[in-house]
Amino acid sequence: MKGTFLFELWQALAPSEYRDVLKFLNSPLHNQRPDVLALAQLLTECSATEIDMLDKSKAFGILFPGQPYDNLQFNYTCSFLVQRLETFFTWKELDREPHWRDWMLCRALRRRGARAHFARRTSRLARTLEEQPLRNASHYLTRYLLESERYQHRVLHERETPTLLSEVTDPLNHFFILENLHWAGTALALQARYGVQNLLPFSERVLEEAGRTDPERFPEITLMHRGYLSLHEVENEDNFRQLKNLILEKGQLFSAAENRDLYLLAINFCLRRHNRGERPGYTREALDLYRQALEKGLLFENQVLQKFTFNNILRLACTAGERDWALHFLNTCQDYLPAGDRANTFRFNLACWHYLGGEYARVPALLQTFDFSDLDTQLSARQMLLRCYFELEEWQALDSLLKSFYSFLRRRHEIGYQRLMYLNLVKFTRQLMAGPLTRQKAARLSTRIQAEPYVAEREWLLSRANFQFAHATKHISTYTP
Repeated sequence: MKGTFLFELWQALAPSEYRDVLKFLNSPLHNQRPDVLALAQLLTECSATEIDMLDKSKAFGILFPGQPYDNLQFNYTCSFLVQRLETFFTWKELDREPHWRDWMLCRALRRRGARAHFARRTSRLARTLEEQPLRNASHYLTRYLLESERYQHRVLHERETPTLLSEVTDPLNHFFILENLHWAGTALALQARYGVQNLLPFSERVLEEAGRTDPERFPEITLMHRGYLSLHEVENEDNFRQLKNLILEKGQLFSAAENRDLYLLAINFCLRRHNRGERPGYTREALDLYRQALEKGLLFENQVLQKFTFNNILRLACTAGERDWALHFLNTCQDYLPAGDRANTFRFNLACWHYLGGEYARVPALLQTFDFSDLDTQLSARQMLLRCYFELEEWQALDSLLKSFYSFLRRRHEIGYQRLMYLNLVKFTRQLMAGPLTRQKAARLSTRIQAEPYVAEREWLLSRANFQFAHATKHISTYTP
């Protein structure tokens, strides 16, 4: 059954939900087919591997005892169960979002003409929305939808009552501003990462309005605005400082997922400055922000820590000189990695740990057993191998790597400023391989390395340039490409 919609949806269920699914299917309101309930019961008794290898004819015999196998009939049963699972998921989402559920009730009451009950339920929902702490886009959207229902009710039944449209339009405007700020910040992050520009037609007007907003009355808009400005004005540290303070002071205005995104905005600012060589200051800033988000549980989704986040935390900790903490993190948090990538990601990060500790001889063997499945990891692995081969004086391997790395980067225009970082690394490594440096050549090379805004391994390149000058009588490379 692997590769089917049913297999995918069943895998999306937690084992703790099996009982609820069976109750749901046992209700005539939701399901009137015994074969669908029987199939669900069968799946609850199977492990994921058993479901993957489930023999259709055997399953059919359990569902329809005494009948010859009918593939079409079995597929119909699977299809009906898929439909019921989709409805179950929708029901669970409504149960998790009581404000949306209450708004839908208010809409139903208005449409059915239950005027007194409508007034009571809308007043209760308005009071609940006001008392709860969130002031995110979802809050304002729910308020807009509620006030829109109230307006439509007044138009029909209270035509003489004065109606202030601001009660409807103000929440809508706040929703629009907050969502636009969110996507404007996302667009900047994507542009920096992939070099792709996304046009947002109303962004300029939204940014102007956000800049005029009173931070005392609407701190949520100020917080989102500072998040955008932090990435838009990378040279302006004040935006970042204010963003960091606002996250701590006003983060409760947003959901956990939105707080995670706010932390990532601040971390991305730090990483931009870190990648420009502004260390250890911004290395420490990024690491501290990651730790705060970890302690608050913001980086986990369904008890899973994504491998890119895992990679960043370990590398930053090592770069900040906290190797013991990094090794502890590597060993204790590996169980939170996605199961399919866990072993691979552990080996890659163990290689990083040795690499950042200067244990270069232990790195190539670990990376040779690693599957370079994504672009970020490919770039990091090549960067590590480059430095390791140089330090181990494996000149032939290094020359081959530099050629392939350069060709790879020339084709990858979508990786934004990182492409320039690694191209500069290749270029300056080639110059270091050229031979011993005189005082003048070493000074010129160091100046060029420092002048480039984006250079991967800047500190290492500078240290090697200084080393070559100090040992000018010793040829660094004995390999002639």
